[in-house]
Amino acid sequence: MFTRGITIYNPWDEQRTKESVRSMGFGALLKMKITDIPLKLGFYVLQKFDSERMVIDIEGKELKVTAESVHDMLGIPIGGTKLTQLDQWPKDDTSYDEWKQQFKKDSIIRLSAIKNVIVSTTQADFNFKLNFLVLFVNTFCESTSMGRCNLFPLSYIQEKQISAT
Repeated sequence: MFTRGITIYNPWDEQRTKESVRSMGFGALLKMKITDIPLKLGFYVLQKFDSERMVIDIEGKELKVTAESVHDMLGIPIGGTKLTQLDQWPKDDTSYDEWKQQFKKDSIIRLSAIKNVIVSTTQADFNFKLNFLVLFVNTFCESTSMGRCNLFPLSYIQEKQISAT
């Protein structure tokens, strides 16, 4: 997968899953028609990115990277509460264990496994929302090596915070 680029899936056949994604503030992502991002393009953009000035310099022209420009391009929500400012799951909460039961026991949870669960789901339940958020965070924000999922954000996401409207 990594040698060919990043593939973005759009498995939004079910109206319930669409509404669930919209209710979390990510409705604009449903309109994305990108099926593939060549790996070389990703490397090119990273090489041209100046993290101190937050600009992408392409042949002398600068593209400012701000929360607003990312929102305008991708529709990612702006503002709200930072994830790390939310309360972590109480120790007696079994939501994480229940979520993890979707995957092979004692296996490393990888993005491909989460993608497969999302594609095959027909429910817009709490697990769907957690799967979507883990996939989003690991694709657009922060990931770990070797396709392993960064599960750190899960400890801050409680059902009451992302329950459907």
